[in-house]
Amino acid sequence: MALPLAVLTLWVMAALTAAAFFAVLQDRRMSVNGVKLEQALAAAESGATIVLAAWGDAESGLALGDSILSVGWLPRGGGWYRVQVRRTGARLFLINSTGFSADSLARQRIGLLVRARGDGGGAERLGAHSWLYLF
Repeated sequence: MALPLAVLTLWVMAALTAAAFFAVLQDRRMSVNGVKLEQALAAAESGATIVLAAWGDAESGLALGDSILSVGWLPRGGGWYRVQVRRTGARLFLINSTGFSADSLARQRIGLLVRARGDGGGAERLGAHSWLYLF
């Protein structure tokens, strides 16, 4: 009678140990993925900000519907970004920025609607929010 009870106890303990290892592994994977998503979002925000700060005649001179694509890398392995500037109106432009983690496994995409200043002095953001998610 004692042997079957001991075997059953070992099976229960093995199942609990396996469940604990599975839970820890899943938690670690979620944490790593969260870090990669944050890195990708930071790259997307940086790309949009860099393009907006360096606004020039190339962007302002686009024809309606035309676009410019630029790619850049963040320092110290912080990921990379791909930014597309598309003219949508007389002085309106959509900045579509896609950021990637350093290993390119995570991606975040944001958009900015900006208006070119009439004096040729760059562009300014429209709306109360600094950016919005694009899917």
